[in-house]
Amino acid sequence: MMEQILEDKLKLIKEYSLEKLLYEVEIPLIEVLASMEHCGFKINREVLQEIGFKLSEEIDKLTTEIYDLAGEEFNINSPKQLGVILFEKLNLPVIKKQKQVIQLMLMFLKN
Repeated sequence: MMEQILEDKLKLIKEYSLEKLLYEVEIPLIEVLASMEHCGFKINREVLQEIGFKLSEEIDKLTTEIYDLAGEEFNINSPKQLGVILFEKLNLPVIKKQKQVIQLMLMFLKN
């Protein structure tokens, strides 16, 4: 069963030309992340807190911009409410096939 899952995932990786990402980024990171998990790492609490404040401010700004574009406030984290805004109110095209969604996401990631 695991072999079939691996085979399916590798097929998708090849289909979407992601071999370079897998072999040059993802696999080399395995050892680093495992070491970080095992040994831990130090953080600067003040810097981390400042980053958190900046991210909160950016999220607030983006949330306001989203509400302005939508013309109303809604729960951005709700797929149902977001779908109503995007596809009914803003009339964005609905992409029904998973493959098309993946291709669209890859196009954005590559650019």
